[in-house]
Amino acid sequence: MWFSPARLTLAQGCMALAGGCVMAGQELEFVERRPGDWFFVLGAYWGSAAWDWREDAMAYGPFGSEQEARECQVHDHPGPSGSRVLTHDRYRQDEFHEDKLYVRLFEEALARSAPSRAP
Repeated sequence: MWFSPARLTLAQGCMALAGGCVMAGQELEFVERRPGDWFFVLGAYWGSAAWDWREDAMAYGPFGSEQEARECQVHDHPGPSGSRVLTHDRYRQDEFHEDKLYVRLFEEALARSAPSRAP
């Protein structure tokens, strides 16, 4: 069977051609920025030359629960085989609170999730 690369995302192509694939080394975090305000941060599938992998990552959200975030990640962005979870309490206590990269990632995710305003 032939698949057109122009019609498939990388994840879909892996699933169609190889019966599934794991993106080795792809970072994944689930972060509860505020109580009930979950995001997942997914590292670039090609890896990152940056000192901090989040510089090339993308965040998705917000979601109402960790479970909702996980379901979206598994359905729309399959690949990573492991992850880290930062609950709100841990996020606020760790060095991650108000980290500039997290702030940028979350703002970008919020902007993408906002309904577009057509004239």
